[in-house]
Parts: sequence; C-alpha cells; structure tokens
Amino acid sequence: MRNTENFEFDSVYHIFSHVNGKELIFREETNYQFFLKQLDKYILQIADIYAYCFIIIQNGK
Repeated sequence: MRNTENFEFDSVYHIFSHVNGKELIFREETNYQFFLKQLDKYILQIADIYAYCFIIIQNGK
C-alpha cells in the first residue's frame, strides 16, 4: 500500500526514527537486513534516499 498524498513532488524531507528510553530497535544483524529490505520494498519505489545512518550504541552506553 502506498500513501504519498501528503508528500510534494521534488521536495526534500528529513525522516528519522528513534525509541524512548533504552529500547533496542536492532538487536541482531538480521534486524538491519530486514530493515534495509523493507526500505527497498516500500520507500525506494517512490523516493530517493540521499543518506542514512545507523547509530549503534553498545553495552547501553
């Protein structure tokens, strides 16, 4: 399902995601791979990505 009605053509958007507290989004290497596959499946079909970054926090620091 694609919902692009709120996006304007030829515009730039800063999109980010984070969690509250110390919850981990990516617990294992396979979680990163799953995320990238979903990104390819749903986002790259309708948008260009100029940059992305995974911030890895180890040992709760």
